[in-house]
Amino acid sequence: MGMRSKTSLEAERRAAHKFFESFPQVAALFEDEWKSRALSPSVARLELPPFFWFLTDEHHSKVIGEALELLSQDAHIGPVIGELQVMDDTQVNSLVRELEVYRLLRLQNTDVEWKPKLSGLNPKRPDLAVRSSGRRIYLEVFTITQSGPDREEAKILNRLNQRIDEIPENPYLISYSIEGEFGSEDVDPCGRWLRETIETLPVPLTEGTSVAYSSHGQKKLIFTFFSTRSGKGGYGATMHQMRMVNESRRVKNRFLDKLDALQFPSDSHDAKGYVIVLDAIFLDYEEALAAILGRSAIQVQMTGTNRTTKWIRQEDGVAHDPTRGKILIEEIDFIAMFRPKGRAIEGKPEIIPNGGPGKMTRPEVERLFTESSPRVD
Repeated sequence: MGMRSKTSLEAERRAAHKFFESFPQVAALFEDEWKSRALSPSVARLELPPFFWFLTDEHHSKVIGEALELLSQDAHIGPVIGELQVMDDTQVNSLVRELEVYRLLRLQNTDVEWKPKLSGLNPKRPDLAVRSSGRRIYLEVFTITQSGPDREEAKILNRLNQRIDEIPENPYLISYSIEGEFGSEDVDPCGRWLRETIETLPVPLTEGTSVAYSSHGQKKLIFTFFSTRSGKGGYGATMHQMRMVNESRRVKNRFLDKLDALQFPSDSHDAKGYVIVLDAIFLDYEEALAAILGRSAIQVQMTGTNRTTKWIRQEDGVAHDPTRGKILIEEIDFIAMFRPKGRAIEGKPEIIPNGGPGKMTRPEVERLFTESSPRVD
């Protein structure tokens, strides 16, 4: 879902209204009933349509509006607008990310196709096709977001973070890691426990003092307290080790699903690439890379008194799957990875070059997505 800034609902509705004023031709294609629902002060937060939340950040809404205006020059956007109005968070989020990737390509390439039709009777349709440097490049864009339970947990932890910031005369920066299940019913007791714990800690404090919070005999969170120079503390960070493990598994499974339902043309020397958007999840590049190619390790070999070392990839990634891994290595030319964390997609992606028939180099892929002439402030 779009990035939710710390503003009132009234201010967020004003921002959404500004989007429709700024892009009148796009706005005219939205249903009046949908716009009334999104902009009405009588509609509660939980009942607002998912696309509304992308419009509450001015920069992000400009990016989306520009993407739709550019697409309207190349294709009929009525069906796209229709999809943006549905109440399915995942569907709307994925479509918005496809539009953002389309915009990046379109800003420096006039020949970009949305859902291109392949030759002959082939029913498959990749998300995008672009002609660059004399070659045809097909792209599939897919977004991986937090799972439903993770989103609910994030809401609960946000409440806890607010409790931390509200602790009076707290001199410590407080970070914590998740050790067990932490539910909505735990927030208030944990907040009271934190206040009581802070009163027992010495000042100044040995850096990185950790204390576990438990409930009903179960360890749930481990808090770490740091003294601050200003003497004014608050929430620091949340560690998500277990969630990152689950997210890495989800990247791997989603990638396998994509390879099972390959949307690219077969028997073609055109370039093919996947664009992965890791949206609002905590994986870094190496974790995502491990899910696709396997984890890296150092192999040490001794020959007599000589020792040699080399980097290897362990067989725990998609590339080591006996069938789908072969498709990835032999058919896909590159993987481009964006991590917007709720913001609009921008900047260079992280690239995994591959050995497919199109043989695109890393610099070629980076140039494909580099926004050389930005139009958005």
